[in-house]
Amino acid sequence: MKKATFLKLQQTIFAVLLLSVSINVFAQESEESSELEEKKFQYVVAPAYDYRPVIEHAFAIFNKNILKLNEDRLYVSEATFTKSFSNKSYHLNTTHELFSNNWRYYLTGTYANMINKVAGSEMGIPIDNKYLGLENKILNLQGFVKRKVASDLYVGLGYEILDIKSNSYLSDLGPIIPTPDPTVYVPLPDLEVNMFLSQPEFILEYDTRDDVVYPTNGFFVNVQSNLISDAFGSKIENIDENMQVVELDDYMFTRNFISAKYYHSFSGDWKSVLASRFSIRASTGDLPVSIWENTNNWIRGYTKGDYVGKQLYYLDLEWRKYITNRFGFVAFGTAGFIGEDFGSTFDSDRFVPAAGAGLRIQLMKTKRVAFRFDYARGRDGDDSVYFGLSEYF
Repeated sequence: MKKATFLKLQQTIFAVLLLSVSINVFAQESEESSELEEKKFQYVVAPAYDYRPVIEHAFAIFNKNILKLNEDRLYVSEATFTKSFSNKSYHLNTTHELFSNNWRYYLTGTYANMINKVAGSEMGIPIDNKYLGLENKILNLQGFVKRKVASDLYVGLGYEILDIKSNSYLSDLGPIIPTPDPTVYVPLPDLEVNMFLSQPEFILEYDTRDDVVYPTNGFFVNVQSNLISDAFGSKIENIDENMQVVELDDYMFTRNFISAKYYHSFSGDWKSVLASRFSIRASTGDLPVSIWENTNNWIRGYTKGDYVGKQLYYLDLEWRKYITNRFGFVAFGTAGFIGEDFGSTFDSDRFVPAAGAGLRIQLMKTKRVAFRFDYARGRDGDDSVYFGLSEYF
């Protein structure tokens, strides 16, 4: 067994043991909180070791609250704080949702510093097997409201503000620029690119799920389009062909997201469920590379940043099976394609498959909120582990 693989196995075993101890403590408290359940309020707080491709080894605190206001209104909120042990990454996110018969409200905020890696060849730099660091300081605020217009059909409007300061550490690629002397090469300069994206959003949603927290049957389809233009107050810098930072003007981009999910219970309850999801994330216009889609943000099993593009299409299949009321497992697979444009996205070398399995530990008695641990493997030997509160999708 390779040393790196052995170390990763050791880290995984340690993480699972730590999770088992911490989750059992909080799960036991949740089971005994009958008074809270009678008041229709449930919560989970779970500190744990965490690992994911960008933050690597980290400490995390996961929190989820479910409050049934009355028979027609349900409030669900989540908060996650993660601090990496391995690099300067940290991530703070909070999300709030209010569901009623005819209206749905959503508000989320993120403050983060994320260290990522991207292959130089993915950024148009003709060099193989070398990766550059990307450090993104992110402030994101998003809110929208949706109104039911027909049975199970909602339309909505929203607004999103995304402020990113992106540092591209091109010097990580080493000396690659030829000088007048063909035997002498110099390194690329490190560059900082700033973006402020002010984005009106248009949303269409179709929802027949039997539960918004832990669905076991039904469809959920969400279509969203974000408009990015200097006319709305966006300010975008980009790197030109001379490796200079320039501010764009007179532009209109769109970021378009489609997610179609289907759930089916094999057992007639929540203990054996097939979950599937087909997603499209596609941009139009000359969107800066620093906000292209990176496979390791959306498909489990990728860490290196070898696959980046303006268009990402992927299909997830996941079987969730519980052996007891508390413990279960999942098996999943993903097939995806990513590329710069529609014509090149579906080439065989842009195919990004993945497969894996995971453990689930239920934390509440009446609302299915699971702590998850997954291991996934992508192509070219890439793999990773994942932790989180609630199911992956």
